[in-house]
Amino acid sequence: AANEQFSFFISAGVEDQEGILLNSQLRRYSGRVNLSQKALNGRLSIDYNFTGARTENFRPDNQGIVVDMLQLNPTIPVFTNGQPTLLDDMLNPIVRNDIYSDEADNSRILANISPSLEIIKDLTYKLNLGVDYSTTNRDRQREPYALLEGLELGALNSTTTRNENQLVENTLTYKFERGSQNLIFLLGHSYQKT
Repeated sequence: AANEQFSFFISAGVEDQEGILLNSQLRRYSGRVNLSQKALNGRLSIDYNFTGARTENFRPDNQGIVVDMLQLNPTIPVFTNGQPTLLDDMLNPIVRNDIYSDEADNSRILANISPSLEIIKDLTYKLNLGVDYSTTNRDRQREPYALLEGLELGALNSTTTRNENQLVENTLTYKFERGSQNLIFLLGHSYQKT
């Protein structure tokens, strides 16, 4: 929606994707808002952009499960009497899938505000402030499995990752026009902190 002085755009999205292996799934929720405001007879312009997203990622032990499936004798049944068939010296892929989990949750925010002011005719100052924050929590767990040597003890690995980026940019632009000749002079400063 828009008018001469103000315009905006809002969107939201949901993605739910199931993987080809059991217990593999990706869910993403996202939203975006863009606002633009003009004032002082168009000499002042302010643009604001905000994007937020949350991603949930569920992964199986894909390397282990695929290797198990490839090594498994195809004549051996996957289930015996309703339970996963016990195998010598290897895990039944169904059991590996039951005792292993890998879940990662990511939250991310991107935002920037960008005001610009035409100080005098053809001389414009612009400021751009931006941030990018991201946090990911990942838990990988293997439950204990007493029926196969080496897997009697379980394992849990929890990881938290945080990323933060900040951006500050200042520019001063002068447009010189005379007849068919055009020159643009640009003076700028950029600072980024990660």
